[in-house]
Amino acid sequence: MGEAYYQYWAKSSDRGHHLLVYHGLDVCSVAQSWIDHNLPFARKLADRLSISLDTLKGLIGLFSALHDAGKFSVTFQNLCPDLLEKLQGRESRKDYTVRHDDLGWMLWECRLQSYVIEHLKEYGSITGRGESRVRNCLDVFARLAFGHHGRPTCEHTSNFDARFLKSDVEAALRYTNKLLEIHLCSESKTELAR
Repeated sequence: MGEAYYQYWAKSSDRGHHLLVYHGLDVCSVAQSWIDHNLPFARKLADRLSISLDTLKGLIGLFSALHDAGKFSVTFQNLCPDLLEKLQGRESRKDYTVRHDDLGWMLWECRLQSYVIEHLKEYGSITGRGESRVRNCLDVFARLAFGHHGRPTCEHTSNFDARFLKSDVEAALRYTNKLLEIHLCSESKTELAR
């Protein structure tokens, strides 16, 4: 378990805790199963978005696994100071004043979006209007993922550095990179990068 993203919890109770990476994969598994049981709907959605069914499945897998990425924030992690100490060996005085879904959108806008776009550029030429199209497509899925509590995410991105430590961002980027490897095959990446 050498990766830093294994040092973040997502769910906690008196019985123990569930790691963020595993919670993301649990939700992703449910989303993938839902797609497999609703293929006519998924095909219509893929056609509407002008992407292949495989690319749609990959994007849904990626963003369902990222839905709680805001929990990488030290402010969320500090809701359970004992777990922060146990998993990361640190203490914090940072308060949780912005909800984790809004923190997820903040992380997306400030770091993850450009990271994913740069990753996709390795598979094709994304420039000008093409980059705007890719950004808009990804933002639709990001808004759905980070709005998973039934309300739109807030548009604020102020005080990002007060809410995410450098190590939090690095763990989120490495997790995202692994998800890109798992959920978007090279054909899907090429399709998105056109």
